[in-house]
Amino acid sequence: MTKKWLIPAICALVAVVVVAIVVFTPTEEDRVKQAVTRFARVVEPRPNENPAFALGRINDTFKEVLDDRVEIAVPELPEIPADRKSLAQLAMQGGARYGEVSIEVSDVRVKIDEGKTRAQVDCVAELREKGGQGRRDRRRVSFGLRNGDRWRITSIHVATSGGE
Repeated sequence: MTKKWLIPAICALVAVVVVAIVVFTPTEEDRVKQAVTRFARVVEPRPNENPAFALGRINDTFKEVLDDRVEIAVPELPEIPADRKSLAQLAMQGGARYGEVSIEVSDVRVKIDEGKTRAQVDCVAELREKGGQGRRDRRRVSFGLRNGDRWRITSIHVATSGGE
């Protein structure tokens, strides 16, 4: 390559890198949605999963997406622990109790404060039982998140059944 092509080639390379960074870098809203989605995915029971492995998998994800203590309100569950380890145990027990279900999150609305330290997510979560009777439960869910080293869920409030 001759010198006359070196400067345009470098400029083109820099332009490609800048475009890639702009296009592929997730926004704060994307990061918030990712935390909520990861939470929903990890609490989905997996059939025939070894309980020790399930608890480890859930604990690992909870360390990344949940705050140390999480305020949770679910109408059917009067007492819910607030610490991550107890919540992981509860999530694992739920899988054993309810069998295989999928959780779909839709109608997601994200509000982030100006300082990008707090976020509120309002969405619809639908639990679907796989096989068997194929029961469904669709509810509005509200998540509170805070941003420290990453977005972490600080609160989860689930509406009553049919209370969309």
